[in-house]
Amino acid sequence: MDETDVDHYLGIIEERTLTGQNGAAWQIATWRQLLDEQELDRPEAARELVRRYQKLSFDSHPVHTWPLGG
Repeated sequence: MDETDVDHYLGIIEERTLTGQNGAAWQIATWRQLLDEQELDRPEAARELVRRYQKLSFDSHPVHTWPLGG
């Protein structure tokens, strides 16, 4: 592997470790926000969670940079 690629991906892993945010943590925080703060019902919250996840993942930013609650 190219050293630049190694540094890039290890940097992402390091930041996820430091922030404590990975895909699962983001999904849980977003799910709770959708249910508790935005008061969506479970089916609506599930659709919104997937919509936000898709948008953010297509933007090609690492998950540790995604805003909690998306």
